[in-house]
Amino acid sequence: VDQYTTDRDVLTFEASGYGSRNEQMLRIPFLTPPLERNVGSAFNAAEGYALGRWAHTISETSDMALQVYYDHLNRSVWMNAPYSLNTADIDFHHRFGLGQRQEITWGLGYRFTADGVRPTEPSPGTPSFTMPRHRDDYFASGFIQDDIALVPGRLHFIAGTKLEENSYSWFEADPSGKLLWTPNDANTVWGSIARAVRTPSRWEQDSTLSALAVPTGTPLAGLVQAQADPHFISEELVAYELGYRVRPSRRLSLDLSGFFNHYDNLQG
Repeated sequence: VDQYTTDRDVLTFEASGYGSRNEQMLRIPFLTPPLERNVGSAFNAAEGYALGRWAHTISETSDMALQVYYDHLNRSVWMNAPYSLNTADIDFHHRFGLGQRQEITWGLGYRFTADGVRPTEPSPGTPSFTMPRHRDDYFASGFIQDDIALVPGRLHFIAGTKLEENSYSWFEADPSGKLLWTPNDANTVWGSIARAVRTPSRWEQDSTLSALAVPTGTPLAGLVQAQADPHFISEELVAYELGYRVRPSRRLSLDLSGFFNHYDNLQG
């Protein structure tokens, strides 16, 4: 639902929900011969969300938006363990012109999640999946971007950064810079450098999962477990891009882009 309350204001409300039935065959490690078995697994999943947004036009060079979001999820995880997740999120951003050659965009956001899981209680001889039953997490962020027309209509420099604090890896900074050159109406060249992170998840800091049962040459089997790391840090990416666009005619444009990505602290 979109409601145009005034010439400068738009209110939006959106909601969605789904339900599903999932069936799968899992190959589960067992501590008794033959050490692994195929186990059928079936579970139901359901999710729904609601979103509200207010967009306001301040002037021809300035606008702002405020968005509020809530999501609820129910499903199963390893060995049909019931899992639920509640997410509440609020975001604000504001764009405005600064002088004749700059456009500033900035924003703030906050997300809170609360989940619950009931670890599996296997029969004798089968492995288990364990993790704390409840966890609450937060993600607070802010960003700012400055679009500077070094040569109006010809050369733009866009620089910015996102700053985030979360309950997994604490403080993160994601700066970026982009240079855009348009020597004439038919050609554009650009280059950019940006940093991004993937913050850890609850599964990587909290969970213990039995992965494989192995023979030991004795009546007792060995068990390989995936053990969580409470000091898991973010995976990092520095991305480089070069691009060229040519428009040989009013109805045709061609793009060529090249990317080089460098990753650190990958987990696997």
